[in-house]
This record gives sequence, C-alpha cells and structure tokens, in this order.
Amino acid sequence: MNTDLYSSCKDGEKLFKKIKKGDLVIAVILLVAVTGWYFVGMVGGEKENKALVIQVNGKVVDRIPLNLIAKQTKKEIILEDGKYIRFSYGPEGVFVEDVVCPNKICVKRGIIKDVGESIVCLPNKTIALITGDYPDK
Repeated sequence: MNTDLYSSCKDGEKLFKKIKKGDLVIAVILLVAVTGWYFVGMVGGEKENKALVIQVNGKVVDRIPLNLIAKQTKKEIILEDGKYIRFSYGPEGVFVEDVVCPNKICVKRGIIKDVGESIVCLPNKTIALITGDYPDK
C-alpha cells in the first residue's frame, strides 16, 4: 500500500483545519479588490484626457485632444524640401499613414493608443507622442 499518498492527504487535512474564517474573508476581499481594480483599469482607461503631440525639429507643431475625436481623422504636416508626413488619428489610435522618407520605419510602427507611446521618424526629425495631460473642454 502506498503510504505517501495517505500521508499527503492527512497533511492537506491539517492545513485545511489551520485555515480560519478570517483567512477566507481576507482572501475573498483581496480577490474582489484585484478583480475590481482590473476592470476599472480596463473601462476607466478610455476616459483619460489623451492628447497627440506632434513635434518637428524639437518644436511642437500641433496638439490634438484625442478624447474629443469621434472618428478617424487625417493630419498632414508639410516638412522642408517638399516632404510630408500624414498621420491618421481617432478612437482606435494614431498611426502614420504615409511619409516621404527612405525606410518608412514610422509607417511600420503601427498604431499607438496608450499614454507614453510614440512614433519617431528620424529622417524627418518628427515625433508623435501620446500624452495624458490635455485638459477637458
């Protein structure tokens, strides 16, 4: 007969007997708090006052409040020597639709939508950054 299996069951019973009602209450409260925190973050994150800040050569050329935009919109920035960079922004996020530069790495970056994310085009010295400090209107 396998006595290891029997002894491990007895150890489990001893452990269960050591758990008190207070321990279970604390565990349930902790579980509810963590679950609530997760869902508030998922739902509440959309209400953040986000802004798209576009910089060229280190200077802010545009600041767009993303929380006020209802549909996908385009913004074209004309650069020197006939170059341009075209952004598309809206509820889904921000991405570079088209740009005049050799590698088009900024186009390959894809969509950004969270505060702190950025798109950088080095040849055109352009940065698009999502910030969380745009005031409500």
